This record gives sequence, structure tokens and C-alpha cells, in this order.
Amino acid sequence: PSKRPFHKSLLFSTGWLSYSIFFNILNTIVYSTLYPNLLKNLTESTASFSVGFSIINTCTTLLSAILLPLLGSLTDQLRVIKLSLVATSILGWIVTLILIVALIPLKILDIEWISMVFTELMYILAMFFLRISVMNNNALLPCFPFKSRSILSILGNCLGFSVNLVGLALIRLFPQEWKDKMSGAIFGISVEGWWIVIFTVIAGVIGLWMVQSPSGDDVPDEETSAVIANSSLDAEVPSLTENHEDVPAIDGDEDIEEYIRESEQEAPLSTTSVLNSLAPRKSLYEAIKLAFQSLFET
Repeated sequence: PSKRPFHKSLLFSTGWLSYSIFFNILNTIVYSTLYPNLLKNLTESTASFSVGFSIINTCTTLLSAILLPLLGSLTDQLRVIKLSLVATSILGWIVTLILIVALIPLKILDIEWISMVFTELMYILAMFFLRISVMNNNALLPCFPFKSRSILSILGNCLGFSVNLVGLALIRLFPQEWKDKMSGAIFGISVEGWWIVIFTVIAGVIGLWMVQSPSGDDVPDEETSAVIANSSLDAEVPSLTENHEDVPAIDGDEDIEEYIRESEQEAPLSTTSVLNSLAPRKSLYEAIKLAFQSLFET
């Protein structure tokens, strides 16, 4: 089978890696570092801040635990992994911008509990969308050749770590006099709010390139052929209820296990992902039915 052209592999790889930068900017810099200070500035009560932070962490954890398995199964069955990746990334990004823009009139109204509830709700929505997008991005990794997956995964982690390091250093080393001038100078937004705007815009620009990621159906040709060949193993080894005259020349379980090991060594890949990419797209009803079946079976 023909191999994937180099330019196409490069586009797929850079598109997939660009998500690591996009996600780390929003997850680590915006929501893990800047957001707590933003929330703290909305209330003078330490207890109110602690309760608010506990609520948002509990809600995002519960939503992820309950809904992510269902949504993951749906995107697999409907074969809309890339569409879901792009859509949820955009939604998480938009919610982050809304968080800052909507705080302007709320700051003018100066009603603490409304500002707190709104800010917490935006956090829950943004983090939920981002967790879905992470799931989808990870699901696209089998679209790359087996030998490239570890390299891409390591590169993605390194890129994320580097972006976090540079972003946090920039915030830390920013001159205090500039911070004092920025704080509340425009629309009453704090320094943390302006940093969130800056990093969110940067994340959005970089995130545009993630459209170059593989679609989820772009399984390497050599792996597709290998899986199709290996999937015929069940047909070659009949069940015990069949006529023993039809059994191929495989003596005992040890020979069968050896054959399977050799096949896996020849084509080490995510068989389930490849076969899913070859299977016909499910209808929405079938996908929902299978998603709930797999959830209850688990």
C-alpha cells in the first residue's frame, strides 16, 4: 500500500500538536493560574472564595465523570471526532472571552453574588468543553503511524510545558508599576482579567491551525491493511463445535498464541481504532443506543 505523502503527514502532525499549545494556554495559564486570582478579586470573603472554588471543581468533575464516556462513544460511532474537537475547542474559547467581557457590566453593577455565580458558571462550561476536546484530540492519535505516536505524544507534552513556562515567567516578571497602571484602568478590569484576554487571544490564533488535524478516518494505509489481514484470524481458526477436518495446520493453543504474537509484532497498532474507522457511520439513534449499552456494561 502507498504511504501517506510527507506534506500531508506534516500538516496532520502540526495540526495535532497545535492543540497542545492551545489547551495548555487555557487550562494551565488562564484557568489554573489567573482564574483563582480573578475570582478572589470579586469577593472580600475568604470563605466565599473557598466555597466557590469547591463548587466549580466538584461540578466539573461530576460532569466529566458522567458525560464524557457517553460523548466519547457518540463521537466514535458517528465518526465526528475532529468536528467535535474543533467545536468544543471553539466553545471553550468563546466562553473564556465571555467571562471577561460580561464582567464589565457586572463590575459596574457591583453585585457580588451575581458576579461570583456567573464567573463560576463560565468556568464550569469552559472546562467541560475543554475536557471534551482533550478526549477528542487523544482519540486522533491512532491516525498516525505506530512508530510516530510516542514521538508526537512527547513533543506535545514538551510544547505544553514550554508554553506554560514562558507564559508564567512573563506574568511573574511583568513590572509591578505596569501592573498598577493596568489594574482597573480600563472598564475596571483587574490585571488578571487583562492577562486572560491576552492569553485567550493568543490561544485562539494558534488554535486555528488545529483544523489541519486528521479527521479520525485517516488511518495509515499500511496499518489498515495489517488490521484487515489480522482480523481474518477468527475465520482461520474455527470453533470447537465445527468439523475438525477443516482446522488449519495449527497445533494447540501454543501455536495459536505464537501466531497472534507474531501478527502483533508485524503490525502493532490500535486495532479497535482502525476497525472503527473502516466501519460504516452509525445513525444518531444507533450511536446513542450503543453509547448507553457500553456505559451500563462497564
